[in-house]
Formats: sequence, C-alpha cells, structure tokens
Amino acid sequence: MRASGLPTELLIEIFATVDWKTLLICSSVCRVWNDLISDDYLWDPLIQKHFHSHSLMKQLVSYSSKQKFLLLSSLEYNWNEGRYQQYQSLEGSAVLCLCASSNKAIIGMQNTSIQIFDLLHTVEPKTGPICNLAKNQPIQKPKVATVVSKYVPPHLRNKSLPDSAPQVHPEVTESPKFITETIHYEKKLTGQMDSITAMKYSGVHNVFCSASNDATVRVWKLTEDEKTNDFNIDLMHTLRGHERSVRVIDFYNAQENNFETLLAASGSKDSTVRIWNVSSGEQIDMIAMEGAVHTLQFLDGLVACGDSLGLLSVYDIEAQQERFRFIASGKWLTSIRFDVQSNLIFSAGSDGRTRLFDIRTGGAVGSLYDPDDHRSSVNSIQVDMGRNLLINGGASIAGFDFRYPARHETLFQFQHPSWTNVLQLNGNRLVSALSDGYVGVYDTDISNAHTKFKLQAGKKSVLSVHADETKILAGTWDGYFQIFNFCHY
Repeated sequence: MRASGLPTELLIEIFATVDWKTLLICSSVCRVWNDLISDDYLWDPLIQKHFHSHSLMKQLVSYSSKQKFLLLSSLEYNWNEGRYQQYQSLEGSAVLCLCASSNKAIIGMQNTSIQIFDLLHTVEPKTGPICNLAKNQPIQKPKVATVVSKYVPPHLRNKSLPDSAPQVHPEVTESPKFITETIHYEKKLTGQMDSITAMKYSGVHNVFCSASNDATVRVWKLTEDEKTNDFNIDLMHTLRGHERSVRVIDFYNAQENNFETLLAASGSKDSTVRIWNVSSGEQIDMIAMEGAVHTLQFLDGLVACGDSLGLLSVYDIEAQQERFRFIASGKWLTSIRFDVQSNLIFSAGSDGRTRLFDIRTGGAVGSLYDPDDHRSSVNSIQVDMGRNLLINGGASIAGFDFRYPARHETLFQFQHPSWTNVLQLNGNRLVSALSDGYVGVYDTDISNAHTKFKLQAGKKSVLSVHADETKILAGTWDGYFQIFNFCHY
C-alpha cells in the first residue's frame, strides 16, 4: 500500500515519532502530507519541549504552532550563528541614550532632539529565504552638526586602558552580515534646551521620560491608532526642580496597572535625587547626596543611589526615611543593583571593585574584583540572582559567584581592547556596549562561557544599548543608531 493511501490517523501517529527537520522534509512530498504536518497536534509537543517558557510566546498568539516553532527555532539558530539583518540611521549627532518597547525605539541625541522609530514596520519578523547575504556596507564618517552642549559621557573622560590590556579580540570572529538597510525616524521631538542624557520607558502605560543637561525631565505620552497604525506623542509634564544636568532616571509602580501611582526617580549633577509622581508631575520627595548622582535603581519601594564621591544611600519611599548612607568607595560609584529577597545590594566603583552590602542594615558582605584587572574602573554591572552570578564590565568583562567574595576567583573572563560602557543580561546572553564602536555578544553559561560574536555599530564609542529576544539596538558617539534584527527565517 502506498504511503499516501494510509489512514490519516496512522500517518499522524507516524509523523509524531520523527523530529521537526524530518517533518519539514515530509511536508514537501505532497499537499496531503503538507496539510497533515501543519496540524498543531504535531507541533505543540515540540513547543512544549523546547520553548514552553519562551518570553515571545505571548506575542505569537496569532501564529500557528508550526509557525511558532519554526520562528523560535530560527531565532535561536540566528543568535547562535550571529545571523542578522541590519538597519542603520545616521543623524550626525551622538546618540547618548535609548529605550525601547516591543514596537518602538526612542533615542536621545546630543543635539537636544528625541527621535522615535517604528519597529513594527521596519523590523518585523521576515519570512522566506534570506538571499541577500553580503558583507556589511562600510561605515562612513558622518558630518557632525553643531550642537548646543559640550557634554562628554563619564566613560569617555580621561580614560586610558592599562598597559596589560589585551590588544586583540582573542575569541571574537566577524559574524555574517546582511546588506544594511537605511531607516529614518517616524517622529522627532524637540523642546529641551540641551543634550538628552537619559531616558526610561514604561510599556504598561506607554509613557517615557527624557532627562536633559538643561536640568529638566520631560514626561511624554505615546498613543497609537490601531486602525491606521499611526501614533502620536504628547508632552504631559516638564518636571523642574533640579539645578544642574539630570543624568539618570528610573520608574517604580507599587500598583503595576495604575498610572496614578507610577513614580520616577531622577538623579542629577546637583547632588540630589528627586522623586516625582509621573501622572501629576509633582515632586513628592528628595534625597540630598554629596556628589553628582550618575547611578540609581528604583525597585520595591526603595531608591538606591550612588554619587561621584563614593556615597551610597538607600531610601525607603513609603517610610519617607533613609535606611542608611555611608562611603562605599573612595571613588565614583558607577553602577548599582539590588535584590530585596536576597537582601543584597551591589555597588560598582571606578576603583575597580564591586562591593556587596546588606540592604537592611548597610553591613558589608564583601567585595569582588578581577585580580588581573583590579585597577580599572567597573563601568557597569549585571546580576543574575538565580545563578548567584555577578558580572563586572570595565577593561574586561568578568563573572563571579557572589556567594564567595573572599575568593576573588573569576568564573569567566572576556577580554577586549576597549572599555565596556554598558552591560545588559538576558538569560545566559550578555550584550556589551564597547568604546571601540562594537557591540559584544557573549554566552555566560558557566560550563561553556565564551564570546559569540561582535557587531560593528560605529567608528566611535557605543554609548547605549538595548537587547531583547529578537534584536539589539545600539547608539554611538559618532551618530549611528543601529538595529540588529535576529528574528527572520
């Protein structure tokens, strides 16, 4: 009996015993087989086995089970192999900061403007074969426009690598690239009088804040028309109170879906952290520091902030009182992370150390540093509480088990000939913004930690980076905004 003459139920049971690659081969035999193999019954178990907890599942509700599995499999393959589609915008002014939602990218420029890119239509998942594989177009030096500010980010000031820093990327290979497409912003916002230094986006409420060197914070509301796919951005408030440049901003909401309770904390060069009600635009509290504030985290009703004199403060918003403050480092505090459940706070400094404290009392727990690179500034840190993993980013990138701070033993180390400006960790995947114009992508699985590939974002320092399951966004000092899209098959 011919296979095509077998009962449908028997064919499905046979197909259920083979792997997904064999299913794809069988689907090309005839239309009947293709229709049977498209049935969710065959693909649901594969999704459950490989991708049941994948963060993109909620966004793929309109896809069939077969489409979901093939897209997620392709996405995983592209990340592993460094295959992507690249989109590039060159505006002639430094991209100092950026934030993103699932369908919008918002970048803050040195020339005082804010630009919004519609990712839904620019970088939506591509289906079908990729045929335009080619070397990336060469990056040209942009014509830099005259700007108001002479602001230079902290990591670019008087920085020089230690003599022992490696001069090559020992593990990095150039990854395959697709022909770069040029994109343009959909909308442009103006009004702030100096460089846009920090931004924060709340996807729940479609609101974002922009901080500026002009000492103000602006609150913007994004509204979308589902029928026309158009969107508008309206200025809600201009938050005034700081006397000098605002350098960092973060959100916290005790009632996630209630816009009325959304709070923002802004840190400034005027040595204050101010707490705002985003809905009303009113200042509701203030924390006085000793030096310029460049790092803070607002989480679980606590504001942890550090300043340029090494002062660390933890403030309880509900109690309206400070839990503690003390000098955590003899130098600039560059990055702070904390976790209430574990009662730990991590503070990184320009002295090359990340120190651990008890967030309830401020008691010292220990310090971690790379013994081969302890003199270099730690510019950014990431913490994975589930893996007890702390990652320091400076002249190199080093991972530690923070349960054993006295050992000073690295679990892994990624070396590169430049400074790490920003780190972002998603699961095992680590993304770094580097001062040589590259974005590094690493696997931090302790059993097989390695550098996966690097992406050229510009000729000069990458100042801001955002990474999620499908893409990497990067902004550079020489005016490039890059989108590296890994979601295609």
